[in-house]
Amino acid sequence: MNKTTALIFILGIFRTFAYELFDEKIQAYVWNISGAVVIICLLLISFNKFRNYLFLMIMGWWIYEELLVIACSLGRIFFKWDEKIGMDILSAKFNLPCGAISTCLIAYLAVLIYKENKRAALKP
Repeated sequence: MNKTTALIFILGIFRTFAYELFDEKIQAYVWNISGAVVIICLLLISFNKFRNYLFLMIMGWWIYEELLVIACSLGRIFFKWDEKIGMDILSAKFNLPCGAISTCLIAYLAVLIYKENKRAALKP
């Protein structure tokens, strides 16, 4: 078994069982955190293999989203705040439209991808 395969296997075990080591009240948050950590690790492993500008942009956005999951879950473990109906948990905490910020980042990413594809198509 090569190192990458072993690492992915260990990450899968960590993702599947790590939350059980914690108090029942925070297990869902630990599940979210462990899942986000595993996704970030898998993205980094993939980038190491496919080193590509387009993949880097997509990976950056995806890691940003997973970091939001980690921040939100850690926040809910250590700091309790009221949830507002119609707002995600992190937006409610900081009274910021995190979803709108993410949407703007996705739109910007789409423009970058379009420009990159157009530039690549023009190359002889």
